Amino acid sequence: MGLVETLLTAGQVLDDPSWTREALQISSRVVARAGRIGDFAITFRHGFRSPNLFMGAAGVGYELLRVAYPDDLPAVLLLT
Repeated sequence: MGLVETLLTAGQVLDDPSWTREALQISSRVVARAGRIGDFAITFRHGFRSPNLFMGAAGVGYELLRVAYPDDLPAVLLLT
């Protein structure tokens, strides 16, 4: 989802909707794949599922919300 964040932020900063559309398309493919396999494929070694924000379930959820509401949710890596 890091690529999605990069594209989404680029679209906002550069005021270029093509980057935002690409972020939305990738997110849509991620959700579709999760629907097919029943998971977001974030399981690590030995079946460990990370709940954390940067590489886990919280990060996937936050990024999907950010794609849906980009003007309401900030890019957490850009917060100061």
